[in-house]
Order: sequence, then structure tokens, then C-alpha cells
Amino acid sequence: MGKSENREVFEIYAVKYAHNANRTRNGNMLYMDEHDVPMPLDYFVWVIKNNMRTYVVDTGFGAVASKKRAAPLLRTPAEGLALMDINAAKVDNVIISHMPYAHAGGISDFPNAKFILQDREMSYATGRCLCFPAVQRPFEVDDVCEMVRKIYGNQVHFVDGDEELVPGLSVHKIGGHSAGLMCVRVWTQRGWVVVASDCAHFYENIRERNPFVIVYNLGELVHEFNIATKDMHINHQPEMMKMVENEILLPDRIDKQKMMEISKKDHSMAHKHSNSVLLSPGEKAELIWKFSNTVDIEAACNVPGHYDVGMIAKISNI
Repeated sequence: MGKSENREVFEIYAVKYAHNANRTRNGNMLYMDEHDVPMPLDYFVWVIKNNMRTYVVDTGFGAVASKKRAAPLLRTPAEGLALMDINAAKVDNVIISHMPYAHAGGISDFPNAKFILQDREMSYATGRCLCFPAVQRPFEVDDVCEMVRKIYGNQVHFVDGDEELVPGLSVHKIGGHSAGLMCVRVWTQRGWVVVASDCAHFYENIRERNPFVIVYNLGELVHEFNIATKDMHINHQPEMMKMVENEILLPDRIDKQKMMEISKKDHSMAHKHSNSVLLSPGEKAELIWKFSNTVDIEAACNVPGHYDVGMIAKISNI
């Protein structure tokens, strides 16, 4: 970054357009047993502006997605911008933090904008990962197709990683929740401010080191590979939750020092199972298991939340 005197100073505005009052904590926190505890979720787009230029961060969603997703609209994002005397049709620059419906559902409301998007996010939204229904859930195919049209119309500026858009305004790939999720770093009169988007839905996601329930994985998270029956997996999962509670298992690493210390008193925390391996990001291992009788088994990950979102391969009649 350049010196502060060379940076443009921006103002940031949060434009709330929807509210889901029925959401519960298990819908917002990956490691969570309090399934029925309310945790409402607000939906925002963001305006970053000064007297020279205006950027909108994300486009929100409209009436169709609102009904489908049971997330009542307070107003459309375009209507929210109009309250600030900003005409969505005249906006020049839109930063798309990532492609799920709540962030890219209003692309058509910005017909003249240049869309700023991570290359990896578009590849993810149109690639092989989206062959799986569970991965498709946060996306709407019409939104993805609309962005493809913008690409063919030469209205997309692709970013690969981090990029300064103008002095005092930059985007940074974070990943995690989605393959190309990015945040926006903004210079203001108060100093640097980060518009995090879904890099952290709630501050509690950061404070408790507990990510949102939807996570993209490319070997970037801790995983377990466990060969067992369904009942064995279910019986094993409290042990894995205890490893999280003891801060042995963190989203992106295994604290092996803490594992060694705690396992001296609680041997289950050593995770020594002949039918299972626990892997840090990027690690590989081989697991060989012989069966003495015919049984239906699953190869699965029992890191809390992973089994629930479908990290299971069913293998019958072994």
C-alpha cells in the first residue's frame, strides 16, 4: 500500500434489505449443539463511496429467492440504494464477494456495472464441485448464468488473490466459506475498515474460532477419514466434539501439543483408532482395513459438522 496521503478516503454504508427471524444457531455455527436457540440473520449490501467514485459490494437477492429461501425482504437492494439517491442502473463498479444467492442475486439490477470477482470463485460456481446437490444449495443457477452473460458482455474484471482497485480500496481472497470468497479493505477517516461479507457472518465466528456451517474445502481444513458402520460413526462423534471443545481440533489445524498433553489424562483425545486417520490440511495417509464378515459401512469424516453436510461415502456389502 502507498502512503496514507496518497490514499483516497471513503465512507462505508450498510444497506439492510432482508431479515430472517427464524434462523437458529445451528444454521450459523459449524460446531453447535444448541439446535433450537434463535440466532436471527440480517442481510446487507454495502456502499463504499467518496466524491469521486462509488462501489457497491454484493447485489443481494430479490423476491423469488426471498420466497424460496424463507428470508423476508424489507426492500430490494436496488430500493435500498435508491434511499441513498444511488441509482443501481447507473452504478459503475460492483464487487461480488462470492457467488451464492444472497450476494449475486441482483446482478440484473446493475446493467451498466463492471463486476469485480475472484477468478477462483467463478471457476468454483461453474466447476465439478457443483455437481453435488449439497454444494449447490447456496447457489442459484440463474445468478451464475447471469454472471456468465456479463463475462460475454465484457463486464467482469477478474481478480486472482489480492488487488488494489484504487489507492485506499483493495480486495483480498479469503476462501473458506466459498472457494473465491473475498473481503474488501477500505481506507476511511477512522483508518482501515474491512467489509468482511461472509468471511465472518458473526463476530462470534471469529471469537470462538467456529466457522459458518457452509464451508468449501480444498484440503484447507482438518479432516478425519473413518471406516465404520453408521452407528459406529454416530457413537464416535461425541469424542470428536470433545476434541473441538478442548481446542485440539481447530478449523485449519490440529494442535498436536495440546493433544499430547490432554491425552495423558484422557486417552480418547489421542485419536488412536485402527479404522481412522486424522489429517491436517495438505496431509495424506493410507488406511487399510480388513473385514471379517459382510457389513454395510461408510467412509466418512466425523469432524463436527462434516458428517451432517454429507462427507460420507456409503459402501455396501463389504
